Amino acid sequence: MTIRKIFAAFIIAQTACNLDDKPGLKIQEQNMLTAKIYFEQYTNHDFKKIADLCSDTFEFKDPYSGQGIAKQNRLQTMAKHKKLPELTPGMRGDVMHQNSSNDNYIIVKFVSSGSAPDGTKWKFSLCTIFTIENGKIIKGYTSFDNWHNAIQQRARGF
Repeated sequence: MTIRKIFAAFIIAQTACNLDDKPGLKIQEQNMLTAKIYFEQYTNHDFKKIADLCSDTFEFKDPYSGQGIAKQNRLQTMAKHKKLPELTPGMRGDVMHQNSSNDNYIIVKFVSSGSAPDGTKWKFSLCTIFTIENGKIIKGYTSFDNWHNAIQQRARGF
């Protein structure tokens, strides 16, 4: 029994030391959690919580905003998202995979689904690259079916 207790204490001490050796790990974990919560709230249609995850001014590119990059404040972000369930009842975003390339960049592959007003079901794969600073999303760039391209872009330094 004593050897087991000593071994358990050793493992706990090693784990604690390993976390201290990687100070960025905690920030990455927090940012990964922020991205996860974003999609949970998207599926729950809680757009105030989505807006609260974003910085005061949020830069984004997504299928709904056209070709360019747009900037919005939190209220505009919330208003934009609130319209989506009316257009696509039952919409949801199911995260398939998440990757952190460093402390600030979280890449998320997800499947967005819902139905059109006429009841026709739809589903497609998307990829979002979030930039998160000080716990807030400052950028979110979303592309269709570009998971591998996003990883390659990030590897090249955007």
